[in-house]
Amino acid sequence: MSVLLALPVIGVCFWMLANTGRLLWQQSRSIWWWIGFLCLAGLGSVIGWELGFLEVRVSPRLRWGGVPFPIGFFVWEGDRWTDFVPPPGLQFWHLCADITLAIGVLVFPFFICVWRAGWRKRQTLVSTRDVDQISQGD
Repeated sequence: MSVLLALPVIGVCFWMLANTGRLLWQQSRSIWWWIGFLCLAGLGSVIGWELGFLEVRVSPRLRWGGVPFPIGFFVWEGDRWTDFVPPPGLQFWHLCADITLAIGVLVFPFFICVWRAGWRKRQTLVSTRDVDQISQGD
């Protein structure tokens, strides 16, 4: 059931990464924009990897491995820890979702900046075309 949450998160984050790259390419941004984009994506992947294996102590008797999508649960039963680990396929998708979500959170403000910069550029082009059409009409 949790794959139904993990797959859309992965899809939306990859969509945003692809569109950020597409906008940078279409707007012919300088190398510094690309370096910033790749640094944020790299930092997000490192943070996501660390969050994927982070152990959170929810209570003295319950530990949760992996944030925000769990890779495993550990419960104190009597005198030992018992692990409740999902199948490896589910763990893989949860780890991918943890990584892509961290990348998405870091790249989202950059995506908005690139999108707004392109939008302002289009608005400037439209306004200069209007001025040219008005001056040619006279």
